[in-house]
Amino acid sequence: MPKLPDGMAEDGWDLESPGIRTTLRAALAIPIREEEWATYEGRPGEAIRDHVGQWILDEDLELGRGEAVDGAAGRGADAWLPVVEFVFG
Repeated sequence: MPKLPDGMAEDGWDLESPGIRTTLRAALAIPIREEEWATYEGRPGEAIRDHVGQWILDEDLELGRGEAVDGAAGRGADAWLPVVEFVFG
C-alpha cells in the first residue's frame, strides 16, 4: 500500500491531526518570517520559545498545557507555522 501524506487517513483527511486548521482544540499559530523556517524546521517548540517565550507552553489553569506542533497557513501549505495547541486542564 502506498504511504499516505501526514494527516491523511485511508478514508480522507483526519480533521483532528496536530496543526491542522480544522481542529476543534484551542490553538494559537505563531507567524514567523519565511527566512527563519529553515532555522526551526522540525522544532516548533524552539520557534515558539524564541518568538513568544516559554510561558505560553507552561501549564495554565484554564487552558491546560501548551503543546508545540507544526502547522501551515493557507490552503496547500503555503507557509509553515509553529502552533501551540492546548489540552484543557
